[in-house]
Amino acid sequence: VEANQALSDLLGRSRSEIVRALLPGLFDVQQALRLEAALPAFQESGRGALTDILVKTGGASRSLDISVSYIAMNGENFILAMFKDVTEQRDVQRKIGELASTDSLTGLYNKRVFRVK
Repeated sequence: VEANQALSDLLGRSRSEIVRALLPGLFDVQQALRLEAALPAFQESGRGALTDILVKTGGASRSLDISVSYIAMNGENFILAMFKDVTEQRDVQRKIGELASTDSLTGLYNKRVFRVK
């Protein structure tokens, strides 16, 4: 098991703590349950992904996308998990949604919102 410094910084945990933990153990209970529920399907298909896993470090919330691959090599099974910080992307998407649904002068919802609802 290995973890790079970027993941350590992202999760706010030491590399040795990450290496010793099971994958769901790196997250709070709600996010761990999401991951634990998805892992059997990932194992069956050999891979999978979860989006918007929330992590709180140093008082700030970060949004992560996680890709998981199961790898069999030399008779041993491994899990490769890749983490991508998508916080800025989600913030921009949220801001675009706000701009598209509100009047810039009054801040009230525009016609688009009422058509959708």
